[in-house]
Amino acid sequence: MNVSTIIPALRAALDTDRVRDDAETLAIYSHDDTPGSCAPAMVLFPHSHEEVQAIVNIARRHHLPLVPRGAGSGNVGGAHPGCGRARHRRHGMRKIHQ
Repeated sequence: MNVSTIIPALRAALDTDRVRDDAETLAIYSHDDTPGSCAPAMVLFPHSHEEVQAIVNIARRHHLPLVPRGAGSGNVGGAHPGCGRARHRRHGMRKIHQ
């Protein structure tokens, strides 16, 4: 998995500012309340069902593990990304579409 080839595809699917790989964002999303941390490769901010589908398809093609995140307040590692994986934040998504 080469992150530098995946990020352009993700930026084409989402607005460029919603695919973040800067050090500050990675540090924020590297942990929950569980001790320890491990920085993700990137953090994605989809706003719609279609955008989630797009990032899942891109991740699948590139064998990139995706780790969903809500508010990040987990106390048992549920929001812990694992090193080199992609986080996708769902906090602003309010509806379930079937």
